[in-house]
Order: sequence, then C-alpha cells, then structure tokens
Amino acid sequence: MLEPIETFGQGARGFNVYDGTIGNAEFDRIVTHGDGAVGVQISQPIGTLVVRRGIETFGGSGPSLVKGVVQNLSATPLSVKPGGSADLISVDGKIETHGHEVLPIEIFGSIGSLNIRGVSFHGS
Repeated sequence: MLEPIETFGQGARGFNVYDGTIGNAEFDRIVTHGDGAVGVQISQPIGTLVVRRGIETFGGSGPSLVKGVVQNLSATPLSVKPGGSADLISVDGKIETHGHEVLPIEIFGSIGSLNIRGVSFHGS
C-alpha cells in the first residue's frame, strides 16, 4: 500500500531526482508546505512517475538548496528542469498550487507522455 508524502519547511521537496536515474517511482500523494518547497523536481532522466492522488503545494517563492547552491525557487508542484526527462508522468489527481504567482507545472526538459487528471492554480 502506498502512503502519502507530506513535507514542511522552506525549500523542502516531496520527490526529486538530481543525480543518477530512476526506472519507476510510484506515490499515493505528494504535498509540500513552505516557500520554495517543490512537489516533484526532475533534473535527470527517469522512466515512469505515477502519483495516484495528486500533487499539491502551499507556498510561494523562496530560497532552496539545489546541488549545494542556494537558489530562489517557486513551490511548483511539478518541475522538469533542463537535462531532466521522463518517459511517462501520470498524475491521477489534480496538480494544485496555493502560492502567490506559482505556476502548477514547469517543463524545461522533455516528457514522452504526460497524463494529468486536473490542474488548479490558486495564486494571485
């Protein structure tokens, strides 16, 4: 049985791939609370990512540690960075953000197939 992942704090991540690769990853739900707290961040190639009940973030932009360097990130629910890729990303629930001027999805890498049930943006 899959359990949800929920993180609290500035710059926290629900799931990230900065180094190496992952064939398949499956989660129940991912929720983050905090400025710069990204839900899913992919910076390297992966195979399949499945999130059964959605990805949700509560937070805006803020400092976050990325590969040993502090950067300003938004609490984006789904982020595929340059150099990141996925064969398949499937989110059975919503991708939802509650942060000020935070986009729900950013794709600077590549995704072979993307399946999302819904996307919500609650920022102002």
